[in-house]
Amino acid sequence: MKTVICRCKRNLILMGLSVIWSPALLGNVGSVHLLPLNCSELLPDEAPFVAFFESVAKAGANEQRDLARRMLKILALREKLASSTDWSQNENPVDELVRKTLCFYREQKDPLRTVTYNDPQIISYLKEAIKPLEAKVEDAIFLAEFEREQRMRYEHQIEKNREVIRTLEQQAQRDAKAEYSEISKNARRKARTQK
Repeated sequence: MKTVICRCKRNLILMGLSVIWSPALLGNVGSVHLLPLNCSELLPDEAPFVAFFESVAKAGANEQRDLARRMLKILALREKLASSTDWSQNENPVDELVRKTLCFYREQKDPLRTVTYNDPQIISYLKEAIKPLEAKVEDAIFLAEFEREQRMRYEHQIEKNREVIRTLEQQAQRDAKAEYSEISKNARRKARTQK
């Protein structure tokens, strides 16, 4: 009986410590310190990859200033694109490019090893991959802005066309009413002459 009570007390103490220490262990909930293992194309989740990318950039601010600046610029462009367009959270093309860049590393270079945000190999890979990634991000933003401008132009043209269509419909209604009245009048006249 005494051992059962001791075990219960010990479990309660351990549970209490885990409750006290768990927020401290979590730290910043938004940051990801390990490269995700799942690079599924079926249901891609870009958020952990973008968070890992941000963690690498912020961690390298002192030692890898140029790389950190370029990575943070990509993230700033991502935010600017998200604020200027009506992307849902999972549709931002920059997120997809970041995920694909990190997944290439995960699948081709280091599929099983735990990769932390400050791992020298991932930093070396990102130094090589940053220039092509920047070019792809610029292309994606250009394409998104081009499509947005085209969509706005088409919507403006459609709105202009709606006014023209309304005017034409009103005129067609008047013409149809007049023509129907004329046809009806001619039919009555012919019916009278046949009697």
